[in-house]
Amino acid sequence: MGVIEDNKEYLKHKHQGGISSSKGNTNEDFYATYQLASYMTDIHPEEVILYGQKENSFVDDLYIDAHGSNIYVQVKDVKSLTWNSGLNGHSILSDFELQKRACEESNEADFKLRLVYSNEQSNIKAIPYSIKECTEVEHFKSADDINACILANDSFKNALHAITNYTNQDDIVALGTAIFGQWATGNKKNISVSSVIDGLKNTKSQYLALKSTPVFLVTEDCRSTFDRIGVTFTQKGNLVSFTYKSFASEKTWNEGIDKAICDGKPSNIFDLLQIINQH
Repeated sequence: MGVIEDNKEYLKHKHQGGISSSKGNTNEDFYATYQLASYMTDIHPEEVILYGQKENSFVDDLYIDAHGSNIYVQVKDVKSLTWNSGLNGHSILSDFELQKRACEESNEADFKLRLVYSNEQSNIKAIPYSIKECTEVEHFKSADDINACILANDSFKNALHAITNYTNQDDIVALGTAIFGQWATGNKKNISVSSVIDGLKNTKSQYLALKSTPVFLVTEDCRSTFDRIGVTFTQKGNLVSFTYKSFASEKTWNEGIDKAICDGKPSNIFDLLQIINQH
């Protein structure tokens, strides 16, 4: 038997409790709205799908399938949060450890666990060793409503600014509210980013004008250079995020950078970064 079968009753009660607590305007829904906005610049938004309260998951508030990469998210809006916080013998840490085991047992090639916390004083920034390789933490301030949540979180505002030509604060908030509406009316299940974009395009309000910035994809020659050096990357629109061992950075991509890398043929990370930083 696997870890899911061994904990079937616990998962059943956890899922039922999650559904009950998710009714209404919760921070889980606000964070999901933020994620939808963030992925709207993705090259293939139809390949990014979000689920709220995923069944048979120990980390279950939000599940993101992004091009086959699975992200399990737990959103906690409590004071004095620690990895040992929890109820009935189950802590946040034990849930994350069990989710890691479940992913490994199902042979998930690419998965990430994420703990989102609202209180800056929470003692969770030091990730326990048992889950460190697959876990990240993110601060996301809570609020009483979606409007206040947008204004409280710069990352949320920036994601909205990236998908509209409008800069007025009221328009930005209106756009975020419209995305939140798409999430809520879709029952928070199996919501693709492309379906949300289509829903917004069908709305007549002027503030929903999405940017149509041409996207320049990382070329195959440049990909080969990354592979040779050992750099992994993801691309959302023209924003390329790349990682080398413990180093991570991002760059707005364009033809000039790509061509300079292909022409320069860097053989190590230092030469590569020198080229990138010159553009």
